[in-house]
Amino acid sequence: MSFLDVDVYKRTDGSLGHKVYRKPTHTNLYLNQLSHYHPAKKHSFLSSLVHRAKTLCDQVSLAQELEFLTTVFKNNGYSNQQIRRAMQPTKHTTKSKDKSSTTAYIPYRASTYGRLSRMLAKHNIKSVALPPRK
Repeated sequence: MSFLDVDVYKRTDGSLGHKVYRKPTHTNLYLNQLSHYHPAKKHSFLSSLVHRAKTLCDQVSLAQELEFLTTVFKNNGYSNQQIRRAMQPTKHTTKSKDKSSTTAYIPYRASTYGRLSRMLAKHNIKSVALPPRK
């Protein structure tokens, strides 16, 4: 029985288990790693699917679901490092006392935004990515 992305099934011992439900026609095509999106959005996409698996699966089916997600992420072009980072629990860091003195709003381009933001961070300038104009 499936309801709200949860598949409830009967185990061999007679107890009930639960795992993530996908329609039989699901293609496992997600946001490709080579697509022109900010890296933080790509990471949050991976993390949200991992969080969904950890929330909806019981202990028996969790390992199988995480292995399935690893395969799907690789098929969508993500590296082992990106997958490993998404699988790890989020570590909350405390804010630094050194606040940014200025904020620079920079249009996001995959090839230049990262370099510019690192250069600005060395001078205590926070950078914010702006979506491209249509």
